[in-house]
Amino acid sequence: MLHVPLCAQSVWPVGKDPGLGVYSHAFQQAFTTLQHPAALAEQGAFTAGTYMERRFTLKATNACVAALALPAGPGAFGLNVQRLGFGDYHEQALGLGYGRSLGSRVDIGLQADYFEKYIAGYGRAAVTTFNGGLLWKVTSRVCVGMDVFNPVQRRLAKLGEEQLNSLYTLGAGYAGSQFYVSAAATMQAGRPLLTRVLCEYVLVKQFALQAGVATQAQYNFAGVSFRLGHLRVDLAGSYHPQLGITPGAAVIWKGTEKGQ
Repeated sequence: MLHVPLCAQSVWPVGKDPGLGVYSHAFQQAFTTLQHPAALAEQGAFTAGTYMERRFTLKATNACVAALALPAGPGAFGLNVQRLGFGDYHEQALGLGYGRSLGSRVDIGLQADYFEKYIAGYGRAAVTTFNGGLLWKVTSRVCVGMDVFNPVQRRLAKLGEEQLNSLYTLGAGYAGSQFYVSAAATMQAGRPLLTRVLCEYVLVKQFALQAGVATQAQYNFAGVSFRLGHLRVDLAGSYHPQLGITPGAAVIWKGTEKGQ
């Protein structure tokens, strides 16, 4: 019987934090919706991206992410896929969500999630659950938000004694004309509180610097972003004192929003 707990946080990218930009429409991109479906609400144009990292430079822990958002009515639908591992051991997640605005200040979002873990010789475990969130624009530059993942504490199919942990995230962000900074805290039962501070500085329209620090070493990262028209390329990396370096790269395409 498989006795390895399944954790949503384990498939999160560590080479670059996907939560960068969540609390500002101007800095949001395809991957911000991975952890906060309310960020779908103001995706005013079709956007899609793919991200790959070699976690701790090990082939066995390659990770890849694909995400897209499609505007629909007062909001947008989003689809994302995440995978970590290799043939004999892997974890993967699939999310389908929708976010919409409630007036000019509040955005909400809900996402259905499917998680799966496979270990050769032991079998496969899977679970379906959901997460939901809210973003509130306090001012034109300040936004606060919350997200709750798996509040019903679903258990793994065929492995009733294994439980998928719940995650509760609170955060806030400030966006200037050329820079963005945010702080978020994620609580998970049985684990230390994860606190992340993320920032981005746009030197020129085509080039930006990105960085993040966290209370868990694998989420510290630094990166650069190159932008040319509708295309964006991000290069980033993180460093863990014991496990080493995680290089990562992302390619994102975004269409033109209405009115621009």
